[in-house]
Amino acid sequence: MFKSIRTRLIGTYLVIIIATVLTIAIILSFWVRNYYKDNIESYLKGQLEVVSVFYQNYFSGSDLSQNSRKIIKNFSNMTVQIQIIDASGMVIDELVDSGKKDLSKETDVTAALSDKTGKYEWVNKATNEPTLAYSMPLKNGKDIVGVIRFVTSLTETNRVLNNYYLYIFILSIAIIGLVFLISLFLSRTIVNPIIEITRTANEMSKGNINAKAKKIYDDEIGRLADTLNYLWSELQKNQKLKNEFISAVSHELRTPITSIKGWAITLKETDAENIDEIRHGLDIIDSEADRFKDMIEELLDFSRLESGRFEIYKNTVNIRTLILSVFEQMKPRAERQKINMNLNFNTVYDMVSIDERRIRQVLINVIDNALRYTKEEEGKISIETNVVLENKSQFYKINIIDNGCGIDETELVFVKQKFYRGKDNDKTTGTGIGLAVCEDIINLHSGTIRVISKIGEGADVEILLPLDC
Repeated sequence: MFKSIRTRLIGTYLVIIIATVLTIAIILSFWVRNYYKDNIESYLKGQLEVVSVFYQNYFSGSDLSQNSRKIIKNFSNMTVQIQIIDASGMVIDELVDSGKKDLSKETDVTAALSDKTGKYEWVNKATNEPTLAYSMPLKNGKDIVGVIRFVTSLTETNRVLNNYYLYIFILSIAIIGLVFLISLFLSRTIVNPIIEITRTANEMSKGNINAKAKKIYDDEIGRLADTLNYLWSELQKNQKLKNEFISAVSHELRTPITSIKGWAITLKETDAENIDEIRHGLDIIDSEADRFKDMIEELLDFSRLESGRFEIYKNTVNIRTLILSVFEQMKPRAERQKINMNLNFNTVYDMVSIDERRIRQVLINVIDNALRYTKEEEGKISIETNVVLENKSQFYKINIIDNGCGIDETELVFVKQKFYRGKDNDKTTGTGIGLAVCEDIINLHSGTIRVISKIGEGADVEILLPLDC
């Protein structure tokens, strides 16, 4: 069953605030109740002490029953019932006749006769009112001759307390309501951007190229919107590159096939005695077949790399011999293009642990790119080798440097990406995966391949292969 984030957020806010408000309301209610009760009790005890001192100062040594009326008259302005009780617990006199004379069993009276301040709280059956009584002993010297007792109704106090409880309840409900409204607003600020991102993601899944997540706030959700937009733009770029790649592959595969088919038709119609033309046609067919095979191999390598099935098999190889072999293989093509290609070994170190076939593939691919983008008759390609130290590790370094058209510095970060064929890809040959495959091969050797170039200044492709592996 679907349960929205908004519902969970509001529910969480309400649970927290209700628990908090309820706790505060209970504590506040107890505090108010105790405050009022303590004030009443303090007042009664204070007045009892005044009466007790008054009795000792003016009537000590005299008969309590004869002076009880005088005591009551002196304190009759108090809003409490005043009772004078003898040592046996019998009422001698009182401000208002209560009708009950024997109080010997009342808790507060018993405590006062024991030389303590007594307190007793009960519901008066006659009036059905909550009632509070405080009693204190009256003494002649150290002898207890009677008890002074104050009795008061708690009805008014309870009414005031009930009003306070009502105010606290209303305030609690108001706070909970206010927090509910605030939580609704806050939940919208969180949920609405998520709803917007979800809607945009659904549009993107349907292929809407104009879909874009709206960034409402500059927070985590805002950054999520930025990330989604970035991912979508990258997906569109990759889709575009993939489409261009498919188009390029189709074109590149079609070219040798067309050439082979064309020469096959030509050879069918060629006089058998025209050996030179037949040999020339067969050479072209052989060359185009090799080219076709190389492209298929490149595509297969790319597929293996993407699926994680690409493996290298290292052996200790004389890399000088390998580089020289590739140089000799590519030199005839350079000569046909009238490009000056030279090789310089600047180190005597020549044994490296590598997959010979794969490193040969990398070197051929890089030199092929150099030949492709270097002008005929004016071109120069230099292959330099050396041993360098980087990050406390030794590397065999191969630099393939040309003076071709170069690469725009803004494109350098993309040249090793899969399917990338440059801004002017309509004028560019190749599938756009050659350098990507080369980089993966070098990475599998724990090495590095770098491209350094500026537009119009040629390019320098640097390959580093570790010597300690």
